[in-house]
Amino acid sequence: MLRNIRLLEQELKNSGWDAEAHATQLDQNIAKQDTDAEQKSKITDAKKEQQIPYLLYQLGKSYYMAEDYNEACFWFAHGLSYDLEPKLEYVIDMVETYGYALINSGRAGEALFFENIYEEFGNSADFQFLMGLIYMNNAMFDAAVGEFLKAVKHRDCRMAGVNSYAAYYNVGVIYECLGKISEAKYYYQRCGSYEPAKKRLRLIKS
Repeated sequence: MLRNIRLLEQELKNSGWDAEAHATQLDQNIAKQDTDAEQKSKITDAKKEQQIPYLLYQLGKSYYMAEDYNEACFWFAHGLSYDLEPKLEYVIDMVETYGYALINSGRAGEALFFENIYEEFGNSADFQFLMGLIYMNNAMFDAAVGEFLKAVKHRDCRMAGVNSYAAYYNVGVIYECLGKISEAKYYYQRCGSYEPAKKRLRLIKS
């Protein structure tokens, strides 16, 4: 994993990408008339930059798999600062993995900005489940339940269980924490053979 990260960092460096320069460029809002030479240079730069967001995604994903969640967030944030096509598979995965990285690094409060991209990414079980987790980690329990129950209405998903037992289990956990035991039991039972739910049911009954 470390070797892969170093190779990706070197490839990004070879592409001429620099974190500080990129951040500065994003902050600039100065309108100016480009010369022909500058326009040609921008076309060349644009071709190079088509590869850069994907490299940033790969780096973020590599750090995420290494459980270095803060570092993953750094690369995902830069990757998503580009104007990307929301329907691309890697862009969808980058958004969702960024959300999990924020949660896993104890920054669930920051992840609430995902509400701003709901219109673009929110029509999937995976994103709705993620929003449920974000709300759950911010003690917004009604909103969390709403998102989990939206997720189970989808037939398809990319991550196992987000449109079934995992969503029902989290709803059960929320209701159990709120002292609504009968509701918790109902949703745990809907998890079928999912062992964590069966364990909670045994503890409730005992």
